[in-house]
Amino acid sequence: MIITRSRMTLVITIALLLLAASLFTNILPFRQIFAQHEALELAQTQLRLLQEENATLELEVAALMTDTEVERIARENFGYVMPGEQAIVIVSPEGEPADQDLDPPVAQADRPWWQKWWDFLTGHDQAG
Repeated sequence: MIITRSRMTLVITIALLLLAASLFTNILPFRQIFAQHEALELAQTQLRLLQEENATLELEVAALMTDTEVERIARENFGYVMPGEQAIVIVSPEGEPADQDLDPPVAQADRPWWQKWWDFLTGHDQAG
């Protein structure tokens, strides 16, 4: 049996179409699985951080129930003084800005194309 050039082209075309269909149906579900796994890890990290923050806040609430802490806050934030004490307020001269230690936001460089492609294949681009 002799295979003609047109039949060979048809066979190759069908094989390429099958390969493309296979890649399309197999890569997309894996991307979603990877993206969901990444989202799960992110949620677990956020949960751990929130639990740590809750523990810190619970300690702060317990401290706020003491007279010493209430007195400290009243003195620092509201300028209250105990009877017999004198309050002194220091005001900065006009035109001088208050001390601010704010750092400007750092610009993030664009990722290379190959990292974007890898993120697409592994689903990291969907994880957010």
